[in-house]
Amino acid sequence: MLRTSALLVLLLLCSRVNGAGERWYVMLMDEHRAGWMVERERVEDGRVISESETRMTLRRDITELTITIQTRFEETEQGEPIEMWARTAFGGAPSEELTVFGDEITWTQTQNGVSQTKTMPQPEGRWLAPAAASRYVAQRLEAGAERIVVRVVEPATGVEPVTTTRSGFEQTTIEVMGRSVDALRCTTVSSVYPDVASVEYIDGKGRLLRSEISIGVWEMTILAADEQLAMSPLDPPELMRSMFVKPDREIKRPYQAHRSSFLVSATDGVMPDLPFAGSQFVERVDE
Repeated sequence: MLRTSALLVLLLLCSRVNGAGERWYVMLMDEHRAGWMVERERVEDGRVISESETRMTLRRDITELTITIQTRFEETEQGEPIEMWARTAFGGAPSEELTVFGDEITWTQTQNGVSQTKTMPQPEGRWLAPAAASRYVAQRLEAGAERIVVRVVEPATGVEPVTTTRSGFEQTTIEVMGRSVDALRCTTVSSVYPDVASVEYIDGKGRLLRSEISIGVWEMTILAADEQLAMSPLDPPELMRSMFVKPDREIKRPYQAHRSSFLVSATDGVMPDLPFAGSQFVERVDE
């Protein structure tokens, strides 16, 4: 569950479009207030610095688990990469990665006080730094593009460029912090998880207003907000129960039973593969 939830967060981070200033978001999972996200962009000493922090809390019964991802990317005003940094904590010891760009890439990971450093070649092909990618998306939207593909290196996913494709743009109106605002609705697919499409609502410059994404039984929504709303008390969703198989009849003496047989079906979408391990045997009876 935690790994899948972390993947949802990474998908949202990889598809986001930054913008100048500071932007706050509320994160909902299964309609529960699960966390928040903030993005900042500033120019300092000729460098464009893009920063983000995401925090999401989930529950396993009464136990709370928190996912935290902090990132920073520094580039020149012309879009040349300088360095990037990421700190992630998925319930265990946090891990930090620092990547310095040059003729080669110097990558350093630190966890539990132990660091390892590697050098590697620059990613192949053409790619953009985050702020440069934001400008590119804004330019393509202004030009009326029907499909926008951008390849970006993101601190949250390392030095491998992530390709994000936006298509199906439609003019619409949505509610943001109690106000009706004009928006562009589009379908977004990321190379991080190409089988999963999200629905985004963005403004005319490509900045996120609302995002909806689902994997299996989990649905996540991100809403533009102000700092006060984003930082209001959380209501972490309990997600383990959503994965339980619920029998359609009473099981007599369940604690005395040694064997059981279930015909399991999905209430929505495609039936996922169930674990085939230990004492559990699984056979598909209808493809």
